[in-house]
Amino acid sequence: MGLPRVLLAVYPAIVLLALVGTNCLLDWIKQPKMKQVVLGAICAIIAIFPFTNRSQGVVYNEKLFEITTNTILIKDIKPFIESEYPNYLNMKLYYTHPAISFVLNQDYFDGKYHQELHELQKGTLDKNTLIIWDNKMAILESNVKQADLTNRGDLKVIATFRRNKNGDVDEFVIFAPKH
Repeated sequence: MGLPRVLLAVYPAIVLLALVGTNCLLDWIKQPKMKQVVLGAICAIIAIFPFTNRSQGVVYNEKLFEITTNTILIKDIKPFIESEYPNYLNMKLYYTHPAISFVLNQDYFDGKYHQELHELQKGTLDKNTLIIWDNKMAILESNVKQADLTNRGDLKVIATFRRNKNGDVDEFVIFAPKH
């Protein structure tokens, strides 16, 4: 879904990079007017291509810019965390999904307050620690399954958020250390 937006943003760079190849093609054409026609056709194709509906490509409709269910769930998590942990901005949070940083107003790259799930080590966790596991990014990016966290003796489940939309299940589970 995000690819067309990315392509629209990088097309100018792609055109500049393709300039050398375009110049090679235009060097084969000896007539100046024909060069302008070919160059105009190439530019028109590049400008029109992202906006065409094709069966093999992107279909432009209302779903293109739809908020995904896991983003909706993350927005549901914020009020819970704010009410249960008002000082969450000073806590160490472990999570993999990058959208959590935006929703919780946390710097994703600040190692003092955020670590990815794969960096979660067995051992003693500070009491000011929250772990937010999700069923997609945590498994794909950090290779951490829910059972890995559930089977740890030092963690307890605080809350579970689940949404099922057309068979696509998104789940977030918040863990905290047992103290």
